[in-house]
Amino acid sequence: IHSPGHDSTAAQGQPVAFQGSGTDPEDSILSGGSLVWTSTIDGQIGTGGSFSRSDLKVGQHTNIIAVKVIDILGNDTTSLVPVTG
Repeated sequence: IHSPGHDSTAAQGQPVAFQGSGTDPEDSILSGGSLVWTSTIDGQIGTGGSFSRSDLKVGQHTNIIAVKVIDILGNDTTSLVPVTG
């Protein structure tokens, strides 16, 4: 995850930019539907390498603004970042 940064805070209604990437030895750079972003409050919030949201619910999305990276074989890994809004 490149953004948001660790322990980020955002005001309600303000856009939050999400950016991340993944690589895999067999598949090289992963993008599109291979990157699935979720939060503990809103569920799935986006897919792909970058997007912005201004409609996230208020609350602490503790330890789970997550991006799940899935390779062509279905193997996956998840990165987490705490965000409070």
